[in-house]
Amino acid sequence: MKNELINWSEIIPKEIVELKSEISTLKSQLYQARKDVQDKGKYISSLEEHIPDFLAQLRLDLQNQGIDPAGAGANGRSQTIGHLRGYMRGRTLEWFDEKITTKANWELTNLTDGTGQANLVAVNGRTAVQIGADRLNEALGQPRNAIVKLRA
Repeated sequence: MKNELINWSEIIPKEIVELKSEISTLKSQLYQARKDVQDKGKYISSLEEHIPDFLAQLRLDLQNQGIDPAGAGANGRSQTIGHLRGYMRGRTLEWFDEKITTKANWELTNLTDGTGQANLVAVNGRTAVQIGADRLNEALGQPRNAIVKLRA
């Protein structure tokens, strides 16, 4: 019977030591996680401060290479996007391709090219007849005050 008795006086101190060790490890991991979050916040804040500088540098690079983002229709724009994509890697590039160069954005771009307007504000100011003159099927032959679905 004595062999079956558990000697708690030996087990409890060992368990306490193991638990203290685990608590210490968890505290260390928590400290590191908090530090990482603070560092990421500082990093993101630092990036946000550099965006205007980056855009200025991008404009200068485009100018030095003779690329006009607003010129030459789709050609200037595609050169600009290609140049901008060259700065991106990994998840940033995936996000850019998914959110910026999607079909919906392509349709809006095609609309501005198709109407000869520089931006959507200018397209918005045109009548159905003016847009129809540019051979967009939805507007072609519609009366001046018609509401047309704008898509490429």
